Amino acid sequence: CLRVSCLCATRDSSFLNSHQIMAAESFDAEEKAHQLTELELLDRTKVDVMKASLESQLKQTNSYDSRNNLALLRLYQFYPVLTEREVVENVLMKALTNLPEPCFQHALCLLPPAIQTKPTIAFLIKLERLLQTGQFKAFWEHRSAPEVDDARAMLERVAGFDDHVRRFIVTALTITYQRISVDQMKLALNLSDVRDLCAECNWTLEEDTVLFPENKENAPQARDFSSKISLEDMAGVIRTL
Repeated sequence: CLRVSCLCATRDSSFLNSHQIMAAESFDAEEKAHQLTELELLDRTKVDVMKASLESQLKQTNSYDSRNNLALLRLYQFYPVLTEREVVENVLMKALTNLPEPCFQHALCLLPPAIQTKPTIAFLIKLERLLQTGQFKAFWEHRSAPEVDDARAMLERVAGFDDHVRRFIVTALTITYQRISVDQMKLALNLSDVRDLCAECNWTLEEDTVLFPENKENAPQARDFSSKISLEDMAGVIRTL
């Protein structure tokens, strides 16, 4: 038993050490990119530094640097020969995980039409449109049965991609509705059960309905349609009669 315990402890220690090393390397890559000046971001010799930062972001769920990622696409504008489709895909996928921030649209503005029509890029553009227009069921259908070869593997390059999307969907639902059926919730989040999520978020579950807390977005707003018109405002109209 002692030998087994020691072996397990050694394995755990090795795992932790390797994990710590990877985390340190990722932080170092992102820090190097963060230290680049605005002028250096336009230097083609710094492209490897920016790509290393992007690769680090892909491996971490809570890491995102729009400055670095958009600078990469801007550099590709100046030096098209440097353009790598996989890098463009990675930038767009990380931007999807940052919704509802407009990073995805900012990135698209830096891409020429010829790149936007590439199958994998067009696939990501459609995913973003489905999310932004609230077509969540269609999003998951398109995401799970892609028309593009290897699209599923492409999305798996981003750690926690689905979880980030679900956070965006939850935000959209809670600012839109005060209540939603459990079945609709399951479809929107592509989950077979939402009870744990409801408990975690302190939502009320009443039979087949989820109740969201009232907030300033989903609460009914009183509107005042009355307006005051002064004599000075009417003077110009009166003169034309």
